Amino acid sequence: QPDVETFTYADALADAGHNLRGQLLEQVDPSGTLRLDSYGLLGQPLCETRTFHDAQAFVSRRTYSPLGTVLEQIDAGDHRQQSRYDLAGQLKQVQLQINGQPDWQPVLQEMQYNAAGKIIEQRAGNGVISRWSYDPADVRLLRQRGQKDQQPALQDFEYVYDPVGNITRILDHAFTPSHFANQRVDGHREFSYDSLYRLHSASGYDDGPPLDIPGLPQPTDPQDRRNYTQTYEYDHSDNLIKLSHVREGATHTRRMFIDPASNRGVRWIEGDPDPQFDTLFDRHGNLQALQPGQGLRWNARDQLASVTLVQRDNGPNDEEQYRYSQGARIYKRHETHTAATRHFHEVRYLPGLEIRTRDNGEVLHVIILGGIRCLHWLAGKPPGIDADQLRFSLDDHLGSSLMELDQQARLISHEGYYPFGATAWMAAHS
Repeated sequence: QPDVETFTYADALADAGHNLRGQLLEQVDPSGTLRLDSYGLLGQPLCETRTFHDAQAFVSRRTYSPLGTVLEQIDAGDHRQQSRYDLAGQLKQVQLQINGQPDWQPVLQEMQYNAAGKIIEQRAGNGVISRWSYDPADVRLLRQRGQKDQQPALQDFEYVYDPVGNITRILDHAFTPSHFANQRVDGHREFSYDSLYRLHSASGYDDGPPLDIPGLPQPTDPQDRRNYTQTYEYDHSDNLIKLSHVREGATHTRRMFIDPASNRGVRWIEGDPDPQFDTLFDRHGNLQALQPGQGLRWNARDQLASVTLVQRDNGPNDEEQYRYSQGARIYKRHETHTAATRHFHEVRYLPGLEIRTRDNGEVLHVIILGGIRCLHWLAGKPPGIDADQLRFSLDDHLGSSLMELDQQARLISHEGYYPFGATAWMAAHS
């Protein structure tokens, strides 16, 4: 299918009252159609209609201040979120009104900033107060803490740096030390770097490796939490070529083979034949398969179009498909098959809203308010889950979500990561 897009712009006869002249009116691409009906004084779209490839249409609206900040957003589910700002134009408060409900819910109650414009205190809608402190000499983050009332701290990180600004130690003062298998796990993490400031080693703690059983979810055994050390090696082009993970009972080494003619790399076991990069990647450098039988298909813009999850010779494959518009993914469909049935769930990504549907009739609106989400079921709410629940997130210095909390600041999930992003450990409220 050709990846063709058409753009229609307003001429001099367009309605000046909606600031349309010279502006984009309509964009048609393989994902569907985007129609823009009105613009603000600074050129931001006030009203847009997204029509997907299956002809389903959704309207989103925004109101802006004279400075261009969003004052109110009405998403495609008619849920309203309002934002307020201080005299410097910095976000101060956010509140949400779910469609069909008269009351506004506070999502963000208060934010305070220092003279450099960095956040120093935030009070979330669930009462958790997060505070950040910085080095006055170089404005590096020194301490990050989250707590509700006089309860024990939910989060308390202290950061230590080397002279050039690399983090060398993260002290977790909220962590309760544990002892297992003759080891003391204190929650602290340490990092070292080579002379080129590349990460050379990292230490922390993780859970035992999961069982190799398809469909078995994390977490594994939270009692089997031990210390680990990872070391990293690079080639002369700064490509990671070796990762060594040392942990009692779970030591392993991961190697990457780098194409001498490019910087493309694949997992490799020492002693295996050299990889055939011409078959593993296309001419644009896109990986052709996650592993044998799990092919990847890319569109003309080098965006991932589909993933084959299970390949079958005598039936339809299990697949996940994606569609894009304006450089962002706006649609995902996950489809599985058995001999007699087909199951699917799909997600439509809209401004401030994700609409998730399943073949069993479930329809879920995930309202996105920055790092906070509201789960609003229109149909098929699973038993045992509160309707219209707000989920708040506590992040680390990188913006990675570490802890998810409900409206009463009770723990929903807790997760930690290795330096290059994989999950090191996970815990969930059960």
